[in-house]
Amino acid sequence: MSKKKLFDSICNANNATTEEYRLTKKQITRITDSVIAFCEDLEEPIDIDTLEDIIEKKLMEAQGYEVAKRYITYRYEKERIRLNTSLTEKLTASNV
Repeated sequence: MSKKKLFDSICNANNATTEEYRLTKKQITRITDSVIAFCEDLEEPIDIDTLEDIIEKKLMEAQGYEVAKRYITYRYEKERIRLNTSLTEKLTASNV
């Protein structure tokens, strides 16, 4: 995931959070940089689920609990859409 995509995904969760619990852009940038640094230190590439786990952990470490909840919800919704799309494609392919 690119740094911009990572930053944007955290911003989306942040924007979905009640204003009083939102993180600042500076905090989001720090979290983004922290995730990137953590991933660069790993010896092997990671899958998207692991990356999203790391993002959640870094949000929690920054005390962005409400943003982390929104990120988890966003993650769940995206997974549900992926599964639904995949199932629809399989059903469509089997009817051809």
